[in-house]
Parts: sequence; structure tokens; C-alpha cells
Amino acid sequence: MDYGVAGIGIYWCIVEQLYEQGGRMALASIKAIAFALHVAQDDVRSIVMNYGLFDNDGTEFWSPCVIRRLESRKQTSEKRSKAIAKRWGKN
Repeated sequence: MDYGVAGIGIYWCIVEQLYEQGGRMALASIKAIAFALHVAQDDVRSIVMNYGLFDNDGTEFWSPCVIRRLESRKQTSEKRSKAIAKRWGKN
């Protein structure tokens, strides 16, 4: 409610960037995110830090959901690679 539709857009852009960066990003990258999205740095920082949407350790931030999904993708990819290697007789 605080940011309206703009807040939803900022959130999903951050999630997309987390996927591209392997699930974690430095808190210092908030300035670059704001610049790329043409929004105020304080808005991005607030969305990352104040709504429980992301976890952080004071240095990096992440989404547990993104981490889980990336791990699931990785496991699926590894299983499929092994199945292909087995099918074609490659070890």
C-alpha cells in the first residue's frame, strides 16, 4: 500500500535480479538497482529492508523462496544430465 503499483514493480524487478545473480545480492547494490529502475534509492532500500519480503545479514540480501527455487532447478538439471549420460552411455 505504501508504494502502490510502483512498489509491486520494484519488488518483481528485484526478484528477477536475484534470479540472475544466483539468489543473493549485496545491499550496496541497492543504489544500482534504483538507478536501473529510475526510482528513488530510499524506496528500493525500504522495500528490501522494511517489509519482510527479503532476508539480509547486513551485507547481502536474498529471498528464501528464490534460493529454494534456484536449488530445485539445479537439482532437476543435474538429474536430467545424469539421465542423459546414462541413456547415451557416457559417464
